[in-house]
Amino acid sequence: MSSAAPDTLKKLISELEADLKLNPDPRTHQLAALKAALSAFPETPRVRHRPILPAQPNLTHFGVIPKPASKKDRVLRIVGEVIDEGGGRGHRKEMMERLAKLGIIGPEINANPMQTLAKYLSEAPEFVSDGDGYWKRLQQKAAAE
Repeated sequence: MSSAAPDTLKKLISELEADLKLNPDPRTHQLAALKAALSAFPETPRVRHRPILPAQPNLTHFGVIPKPASKKDRVLRIVGEVIDEGGGRGHRKEMMERLAKLGIIGPEINANPMQTLAKYLSEAPEFVSDGDGYWKRLQQKAAAE
């Protein structure tokens, strides 16, 4: 039987009991049969669901809500990870693949994702081109020269 059956039986019982108080009749047998059917179901406690509230932001010890990372910040963080994992150099294709996999760059409408990455890289003062699509951190290039 479905889980709605006990609720339906309870509703029918309530309606019959209310009607029988006003108009006693032979339906009392029907009411007794419904109550017996209801007793065959195990009593299940009603589960109250708390309303889902948005997560409370973490406050710093100064009580200031930290600003979420911008898309630019997320892109540059991933670029830095790719460069660090690549031994100090990272190819833009590897960066693009990681950014697309994470859904950070790629879903833009009518945009060239690689061009978007190139814009972030060329505007970032901490990264410089190392030729042939490779990028490195600025301090690494200065240390190598």
